[in-house]
Amino acid sequence: MCLTEIVKDYGPIIVIIIAAIAAGGAWASAARTKKSVLSQIVLQLTEAYSSDDMLKSIGNIKNWKITYGDGFATRYKDGLKGNGDGALKLNRDRMRCTHYFDRVWKLKATKALQDNQVKKIVLVDQVDFYLTHIEPLEEALNPNYDKSAFDGFRELYKTELDKYHRRNINE
Repeated sequence: MCLTEIVKDYGPIIVIIIAAIAAGGAWASAARTKKSVLSQIVLQLTEAYSSDDMLKSIGNIKNWKITYGDGFATRYKDGLKGNGDGALKLNRDRMRCTHYFDRVWKLKATKALQDNQVKKIVLVDQVDFYLTHIEPLEEALNPNYDKSAFDGFRELYKTELDKYHRRNINE
């Protein structure tokens, strides 16, 4: 059997096999690209949270709450009305933290990140900070604030937050 006969008899099958191999290669390439992009996203998020600016913001917000106790959010709102320097700085810190958590939540909401991936990026103590420090500030600023990320993190971490709070009560 010569080459022309093989091509004549098996040509369509050969074309299908070559097309399948090419499709498999394209699928594998797309999977590698997706993994690479996801790795970049995770790296950027972890770098953002561990940056000096973020750490200072978290410290400032925690200190504000320690200083003003249960009324910390009201004091923040009142300080903004009077253009108090401390409240204005706290507002920048609040915005930095809010935007970080909002970015993570939007990636989850658009299915760019799965639940287990979010939990590897954002630890339970970070979610607790977000819910106990940032949410009251958001609510003080605007009683009609967007609760979607707060409610989403609260639901996603429900079990972990319960364990976290029980462990911290016992310590």
